[in-house]
Amino acid sequence: AGEVRTETDELYTVTETSGASITVDPAPAPDPANIGVDTIETNSPVLDNETLEVDIEVTNTGDERATQAIDLTVGQLGTDNQSVRLDGGESTTVSLSVDLADGDAGDYTATIDTGNESESLNVTVEKAADPAVFEVASTETTTPVVAGEPLEVIAEIENTGDEEAT
Repeated sequence: AGEVRTETDELYTVTETSGASITVDPAPAPDPANIGVDTIETNSPVLDNETLEVDIEVTNTGDERATQAIDLTVGQLGTDNQSVRLDGGESTTVSLSVDLADGDAGDYTATIDTGNESESLNVTVEKAADPAVFEVASTETTTPVVAGEPLEVIAEIENTGDEEAT
């Protein structure tokens, strides 16, 4: 028993030997490349003025080498992709991202497509806090004032933003 390669580079498996004769069977064909998703990690929930980051571990479960695009689509927010080349049985991690903008807050479906497999997960984009904004609501002064005397001003100031500030 063993393997035999012919002059035309065909591979055969020896299954039985008996005296002067050898019985050979064609070697099994290699499994075609098949790039699948193993794990997905994200930084969700993320704020609407930041970047959604997605790390995808993919493995070629076939025997043959393949080059394929790994695509990320996050609802109508955007897409990203990266090409990977994997030998049979090889794994790698692909990092993809989508930049977010003010007003993108909500729940979305992120879809990863390898060309052989598609996986989806829910991601959350939260509204970022509005910066501190100071508004003067009313003022009063001690007028008229005599030259050389201090002027007293009384003002009501309100922070209409979400963040604290002084």
